[in-house]
Amino acid sequence: MDMERIQKVFRSVEENMTQINRKLDNITTEMNQLRNENIKLKDQVSKQDDRIEKLEREVEKKITIVRGINEGKEERNGEIKREIRKYKEGRYESILLKLVKESTRAEILRNTSNLKGTKVWIDKDYPKNIQAERAKLIPEMKTARERGATELTLDITSCL
Repeated sequence: MDMERIQKVFRSVEENMTQINRKLDNITTEMNQLRNENIKLKDQVSKQDDRIEKLEREVEKKITIVRGINEGKEERNGEIKREIRKYKEGRYESILLKLVKESTRAEILRNTSNLKGTKVWIDKDYPKNIQAERAKLIPEMKTARERGATELTLDITSCL
């Protein structure tokens, strides 16, 4: 009797182990599928991030910032998109220009040397990460100018 009972218990344990192994196999298979799907989604998000970054750069190629114009609230014509900062009496405002052609922007940037001696200056509109890097470099630029340097070469490829 005792032997039969032991065999019954053993068979029951074997069946339970078999069921547990099946469940574990199912869970492992599902986990592998989820892992593969996760990898595909991460790759897709990465590609979309790259695409968005490229599109933003294309848009930024056509945007120029003009600072130092003190003209009040007069009507402006041209391709001006919006003012960056509200006009305050005695304070210069910044204007964001969205140009239709990149060649127009290039021409404007080429002619910025004509503005020397005025309080008007024109800059490219850089992405936020490059603006942050440029802001970090300002103290280094100032110390280099104090030492008499006219050019400062820096590697900003980490921003790109």
